[in-house]
Amino acid sequence: MTPGPEGHEPPAHDLRPERVGSFEVLEEIGRGGMGVVYRARDLKLEREVALKRPRSDLLGDPEFHRRFMTEARTASKLMHPNITTVFEVFEEEGVPWLVMELIQGASLRSLLQDGSPLSFEDVLRHGEGLADALRVAHIGGVLHRDINPNNILVGGDGRARLSDFGLARAWEDPERDLEITDATTQARTHGAAGTRGYMSPEQVLGKPLDPRSDLFSFGVVLYEMSTGRPAFARGSGDHWVDAVLHRDPEPISRVNADMPPEFESVVRKALAKRPFQRYQSASELLLDLRALRRRLESDSAHSWSGVGRRPSRRRRWLGVGVLAAVAAAAVVGFMVLRPAADDALELVGSHKRLTTHPGWDGQPALSPDGTMIAYTSDDGGDPNVWIVHTAGGEPTQRTTHPGSDTDPAWFPDGSGFVFVSDRDGAPSVWRIPVLGGSPMKVVPDAEQPAVSPDGSRIAFARANPAGLTRIAVAPLADLSQVEVLTGDDDGLWSHEFPAWSPDGSTLCYADHRDLWLVPADGGPARRLTADGAGDFDPAWTPDGRHVVFTSMRERTVALWSVPAAGGEPRRLTTGTSSEREPALSREASWLAYCTSESDANVVVLDRRTGDRSVIPGSKDERMPGLAPDGSLLVFMSDRSGRADLWLQPLDGLALAGPARQLTDHPGTVALPEVSPDGGWIAYQRAVEGRRDIWLVPTAGGVPLRFTDHPGNDIHPAWSPDGAQLAWVSDRAGVENVWLAPVADGRRTGEPRRLTRGDAADLFPRWSPDGGRLAYVEERGYRAEAMIQDVVGGGAPVRVTEGAQARRVRWPGPGDELLVSGTWGSDRVRVRAVSLVDGGVQELEPAVVLGLDADSTGLFAVGKGGQILAYETTGRKGDVWLAETSMGSN
Repeated sequence: MTPGPEGHEPPAHDLRPERVGSFEVLEEIGRGGMGVVYRARDLKLEREVALKRPRSDLLGDPEFHRRFMTEARTASKLMHPNITTVFEVFEEEGVPWLVMELIQGASLRSLLQDGSPLSFEDVLRHGEGLADALRVAHIGGVLHRDINPNNILVGGDGRARLSDFGLARAWEDPERDLEITDATTQARTHGAAGTRGYMSPEQVLGKPLDPRSDLFSFGVVLYEMSTGRPAFARGSGDHWVDAVLHRDPEPISRVNADMPPEFESVVRKALAKRPFQRYQSASELLLDLRALRRRLESDSAHSWSGVGRRPSRRRRWLGVGVLAAVAAAAVVGFMVLRPAADDALELVGSHKRLTTHPGWDGQPALSPDGTMIAYTSDDGGDPNVWIVHTAGGEPTQRTTHPGSDTDPAWFPDGSGFVFVSDRDGAPSVWRIPVLGGSPMKVVPDAEQPAVSPDGSRIAFARANPAGLTRIAVAPLADLSQVEVLTGDDDGLWSHEFPAWSPDGSTLCYADHRDLWLVPADGGPARRLTADGAGDFDPAWTPDGRHVVFTSMRERTVALWSVPAAGGEPRRLTTGTSSEREPALSREASWLAYCTSESDANVVVLDRRTGDRSVIPGSKDERMPGLAPDGSLLVFMSDRSGRADLWLQPLDGLALAGPARQLTDHPGTVALPEVSPDGGWIAYQRAVEGRRDIWLVPTAGGVPLRFTDHPGNDIHPAWSPDGAQLAWVSDRAGVENVWLAPVADGRRTGEPRRLTRGDAADLFPRWSPDGGRLAYVEERGYRAEAMIQDVVGGGAPVRVTEGAQARRVRWPGPGDELLVSGTWGSDRVRVRAVSLVDGGVQELEPAVVLGLDADSTGLFAVGKGGQILAYETTGRKGDVWLAETSMGSN
């Protein structure tokens, strides 16, 4: 008998055969809970291979046998240097066999067995290769489902390879529990197969899996490579299940100080408990790893930011968190940071400011002859399209509708321009003559228009059923013939900002992070920039050789240029004034752009009189909470140097004394809520990635922790009698609403779960009678307001449709709900929803919280809905003009 890998004799039904087909079996080299691996010689090709087959006791299941063969054939199609190659799949005497590449090396498990981490160079090198392997596999429709150090082999060439690709799926039987192995121990969990301590939360819970589950497991492996220890305990019992579902691993920096914090950010994002909070694809993770390596190689790792942004259907304003002082002088110079190539665009001389109004001017579009700029301005309130001559002078307003008119784009003959308006209730493309006249709708349900150079076609962005925009084109002579050019594989999340090449053959556009090129007549898209740095707003140079764009590279917003054929981007402006949205004239004599800055404030509104007041402060003031009687306003501010809670007494809209600081402890605080009697503030506090609900007396004092579960507890809400708190927790594996009794700042009973949906239930609010809870249900990219009975239970009721809801509040008796959302526009508004007939009404006066990409939708109510407090973000910006090297020759 042939001994097994640990000296144990195998069962009789697993004896090593002498020969299988054209393969001479030499020795057993591995054995797991599902299969056996042998070293063998291929007698036809005279090479050594690895032969793998299932355990004999599993072969009696016909369904298992079928799935094994199907998945093995699928895995055999995966060709990648970081995937163990499957040469052949065959069957002999009823036993399926896999012929695989024999790796002369060691498993990652053996390299980590002494508890020492790998060098950061090796971690990053292996990480990039394995992430790219996952990218290829997922594109091919194959999930691994069992990524762990045993299934990663490091060959003598130093290259890491994923093995057993696709087989975990074949080995998972949905009808019964299967054994799960981690080399020497076995476990069972919720009918799911995988390796203890490496499974994703959804895999542990037996839920359907997608590529994000593999990315979680890969994050666990990255953690272990960088620390030498498992991210989650893999001992006996169910402790490891609790750890995977509810606990974050110890920070990498505490275990291994040699690992840079930027890498830890990548790993933590991969290990997010909720799939939508993780990387959404292996491509996205790979880009962050590559970007980190490049920045480290250039000694600029300190400038890298891997923080993603939530996808949005609307133009990315990038106002929040990117504050820039706009130059007060009318003329300012910007240095080109690197020498330009001979044919590259370069900005020369001084830059001239063309607009000076105190609000925001942006989205400039240069006329084809370079004499005029159409742009968007909020001068006078709602955004409208204006025109200013490049020589200077007084701007002229071209649209006057009270809705939102934005994104102008010229016709190539200069006779007029198209723009986006929501005047019909949803964003559509309209056209207007340059000298004035009545606007006419051109393309319904479309944004970000661009007219082709010959004037025959129009490109635009249009949302698909999932709410993500895709790039489409249509002939202006027959706008019903729309062709969608981009799909789910052509960039992350929404596709935006289409720009025509000068010859009309190609469109450049932006996904969530990078620029892409796609043929205007259809065909495969290709990535133009691949750093994941946040590139958008592309504009072609007239010779078609370069694309100028806005980028968040190097932790500032500036203008960059990249060769259209591919190459390294080159920075054009310094970013000191947050330069963005480039536009070039036909001869490239001039480049127009805009600058921008933002400031967040809390506004208090009296709905009866329409009067408003702004809480004064030189810093960002956010997240207002109101006492029910309107006497207290609490908000988050960084005026003390970090985010803390501040309390402002009110007398109507007037300030009844100075604001005072309520909290001063490590971590960050958010979403304060005042108790019905005004005596306590409930809020969420985050410390080292863990979030809990805390309470602090409004009179001041020591904060008390209300929840202490390893899961994340967020979004507190008081019951009308102050005897209960509702909050959101993911302690059951998904974010649902929970309740618990409270008295004197402490929990007085055990929490109970109220909602049980499989989507995210967020921001609960009690009805005035205490019998119902309203909340926002986020399902994918859709968000609607829901209501759930507190006592009777039953199914929740959806009360909005198409709201893209952000927050909910009960203003009065309970027959009406206030909901903030986009409601099909580019702005977040608060509207009243009747719970009697479902009718939706605009508030009077209207309450607009900001642009979709800027606003959180936060607001609070007091005095039975008479007083509203809300967060608003103000923007300032101007249109500038720069002479280019192409125009100065």
